[in-house]
Amino acid sequence: MPVAVVSDLAARTYWPGEDAIGKRVCVEWAANGRPVWREIVGIVRSTRHFGLEERQKAEIYIPHTQSPQPFMTLVVRSQAGGMSAAATAIRHEIAGLDPNLAGVGLRSMDQFVATAESRRRFQVLLMGWFAGLAAVLAAIGIYGVMVNTVVRRTREIGLRLALGATPRDAVTMVVSKGMLLAGLGISAGFLVATALMRFIEGSLFGVSSFDAPTFATVAAILATIAAVSAWLPARAAARVDPVAALRES
Repeated sequence: MPVAVVSDLAARTYWPGEDAIGKRVCVEWAANGRPVWREIVGIVRSTRHFGLEERQKAEIYIPHTQSPQPFMTLVVRSQAGGMSAAATAIRHEIAGLDPNLAGVGLRSMDQFVATAESRRRFQVLLMGWFAGLAAVLAAIGIYGVMVNTVVRRTREIGLRLALGATPRDAVTMVVSKGMLLAGLGISAGFLVATALMRFIEGSLFGVSSFDAPTFATVAAILATIAAVSAWLPARAAARVDPVAALRES
């Protein structure tokens, strides 16, 4: 009797709320044009047959004896002993079936997954390098802007110090100004990044495009860079002699 096994995704899609076992499905037609109805005798978990990043699809499996194919891909669960021992045993079994057959392309599951992930690994590594470079450039830019701001406000800082402000007050003023600008930049970057998340969803597997810990970590790193970049020139400005600062200005 023609039979078939379906994936759990196929069972949920075509027979929602029902038991798919015993149902009939047609995936081929006989030579006379009549449909070949197969009874579903089993349900298995869905696989990612078309790639880790591709959307899972409903799948139907039919026995090889009822629909022979010239080529086969076998998945073998081996015992402990390593890939070499398993490959030898597999080739021995294939030769026992037909000496003219050859088992080629034997790979472990780790090798198979590594090959499937290699392109994305390279892309993620490249993006990581660019992100690191962007962080360095951002730190340099923030530091340069803050130094320029402190230089332009040297007379103001000297005047505040002459009127009784403490060096700590001067540092707090400059750092707070820098952190305000950094906060606005981080907020704008967060909004833009959120809007662009849908463009990278196809590159992710098993990870949400909106990952709150990642956003929080990046924001904290950028805020730290901004704080340090603002604090260094502010500390130098707070050590300026108020009289000399007012005279030079």
